Amino acid sequence: MSAPEDHRVDWIGVDWGTTHMRLYAFDANDRIVASCDDGPGMNAIAPHEFATALAGLVGRVCAEDTIPPVLMCGMVGSRQGWAEATYLNLPVRLDDIAAKAVTIPIDAPFSEVRILPGIAKRDPNAPDVVRGEETQALGYAATHGSGDATLCMPGTHSKWLRLSGDTVTGVRTFMTGELFALLAERSILRHSVTAEAFDMDAFIGGVHDGAEARSAVLSHLFALRAGHLLFDQHAERQRARLSGLLIGAELAAALPQAHSETIAVIGGAPLTALYGDALGALGRRAYVHDGNAMVATGLAHAYRRSKVLARRAS
Repeated sequence: MSAPEDHRVDWIGVDWGTTHMRLYAFDANDRIVASCDDGPGMNAIAPHEFATALAGLVGRVCAEDTIPPVLMCGMVGSRQGWAEATYLNLPVRLDDIAAKAVTIPIDAPFSEVRILPGIAKRDPNAPDVVRGEETQALGYAATHGSGDATLCMPGTHSKWLRLSGDTVTGVRTFMTGELFALLAERSILRHSVTAEAFDMDAFIGGVHDGAEARSAVLSHLFALRAGHLLFDQHAERQRARLSGLLIGAELAAALPQAHSETIAVIGGAPLTALYGDALGALGRRAYVHDGNAMVATGLAHAYRRSKVLARRAS
């Protein structure tokens, strides 16, 4: 937690996911004057405890009797969250994300609590959803301006968003991180990828093989186990290669739909750095951006835009 400065808190932004809750206190000029990043994820609390958990964290950054307006994003708006913020259907204008935040009926000491909606691709042959990453897209657009861009948000479920001007026109999700965890911790490969050390050469080799192999990557995965049994290949090499194979396969599927040669990779280190290295190995340029900073910027942009749009509508 960072200590509050000598600025009045005008409003609160919250990124609330399944395992983490991050809170930002903004002044009237949308400067962050205090923050907390150790709030409970929604999986750690009961449905009736959301208001209490939020008030407790706000109390650490704001001494006001009445809690200023709160704008939230993330899984807190899912069906299993505090209140469902219905998905907006593609294509989605960035202003619509701000304008269609859902208001939660709530009593004092709260003045106003709203949740930003997610994005849905309602194609029965290739359905997809995004919740939380749309706010990072808002932050990216607010920082870099409108224009065509491809955004990659690596994580447990890697999200790829396509921006055309001020509109999100495409989304695609890859279960790369979750698959890596399952294979490394629950499959037969757990005996061969135990090391925490990382062999970058093996990773890059895996990226190339994963990108080139496509469906044959399943065979490459078992070869990790066979290589350990037959040639005593080191666990740090095998773990890095496993990561490279999966990320390479993801990139091979995602890059043909990319708008440009340049990809904006948004998220946390060291995973964003790995994706940057993988993209570079495949001849693509990557610009890495801090995911928390993009969320905070996106929340600030959405808060101000919603106020402007509300005034225009009145």
